[in-house]
Amino acid sequence: METEECEYLQTLFLSPAEKFMMEFDGSSKDLRGLFKIPKENTAMGSLHQQICNTAKNQFDLEQREIALFGLQFTEDEQIGNWISRTNGRFKTKEIPKSCHGMMELNKNKVQFNFLKNLEIKNINMEVDQLHTSTHEFWEEENIKESLLQFLVGWSRNQEAYVKKVLIAQDEATYGFKNDDKEEDKIELGFVDGLFELYKLRCEIETSRAEIMATKMLSGYRHNFGSFLFNSFICFRSSTIENLIEDKRKELNETKKMEASKIAYEFLILQHTAIKCVLEQKYDELINVTIFEKFIMPNLKRRYSQYTIVALTRACAIMVNQQLLQAFMARKNNWVRRIKLDLKNKEEQQKQKLIQMQKPTTLAIKEQVSAEVCELLRQANEEPTSGKTSKTKIKSGKRKNLDLAQLISKSTRDAKRHAKEENVSLQVEEEGEETGLTKKEKFKKTNFGRI
Repeated sequence: METEECEYLQTLFLSPAEKFMMEFDGSSKDLRGLFKIPKENTAMGSLHQQICNTAKNQFDLEQREIALFGLQFTEDEQIGNWISRTNGRFKTKEIPKSCHGMMELNKNKVQFNFLKNLEIKNINMEVDQLHTSTHEFWEEENIKESLLQFLVGWSRNQEAYVKKVLIAQDEATYGFKNDDKEEDKIELGFVDGLFELYKLRCEIETSRAEIMATKMLSGYRHNFGSFLFNSFICFRSSTIENLIEDKRKELNETKKMEASKIAYEFLILQHTAIKCVLEQKYDELINVTIFEKFIMPNLKRRYSQYTIVALTRACAIMVNQQLLQAFMARKNNWVRRIKLDLKNKEEQQKQKLIQMQKPTTLAIKEQVSAEVCELLRQANEEPTSGKTSKTKIKSGKRKNLDLAQLISKSTRDAKRHAKEENVSLQVEEEGEETGLTKKEKFKKTNFGRI
């Protein structure tokens, strides 16, 4: 692959929903203000009976196509196809199996249904088109709470963040790192995916600008030429070193340029692949899960396919709103933390400069004073008990349930549990053997094999 000149770099295609996620800098509360509120429902007997009675007429009155893209249904009363899906007959969407196929999706600007469904205008369009009774169904306390609890696990997957070595570097390390155990399929949760897509878009934008300016990425530090020649010589010779100097530098630069372009394309590949995974998850959610887990167990009337479609669309409105708010909360926390880290680093550098400008005698006095204060603090510190503080849980009804808050609570609980049990995910991944001496453990490592 020739990279001596800056070659064409594939542009990342962004849908309207992705552009909104990049540009919107308000809080979750500000985002909530963009959603339309359903009109007040006029009660006509039982709510469930009202939903069943109005579903078909409301569907026939709609002047526009439904804005829940990817929903599979037929315009008749029969519900047999919905029942068959719950029996494991639902086929998820096929996604490309090769890198070339994934890159073609981005090149051809393929639109994904889940991103179209997350657009504010489509969410609000669905609010206007549906009968108000369908929205009230999902506001029932037990149904809403069970739905949000399901979305917590569906949106967050801690196991996806346990990093694993993809391929061993050579035959010597292959036997140590390779594991023949079959693993379950691991993918990001839905909100995890939205957040990682946002970070990838930021990184792709930065990497593209850097390659266009310098033809290589500063993050790639491997010197191919130096590595190659050092691997095939076991002594020092100034004559040989001078002979290969120009070639070594040329290989270092050309391979860095080539690897930088591959790394850039890999970022786009990740972005497209995550969208494919989220498309599959969302497709199964609206076509199987909502009906199987929430409509079928909770709807207490005989119903037609029109009722299922109406309730699924109403549920998707709530789900889409909660997903966007949860994503925005996580994005804002991450941006705030990045800015705070940058500010702290600047402050530390400023303090170091001030400290360097002080006279030596004054600096020594301050250092001694700080050490004495620390010793006095440790001497006066009372021993802490091993008891962990318990947070009182208030009983009673919960108001304003929010997916972002539930995800945050679930993450904190998982971290607290891991800390109490003294479990490290990295240690579990490596499968450290017990009963070995330090010398024996070292021999098990890559450095011990050299």
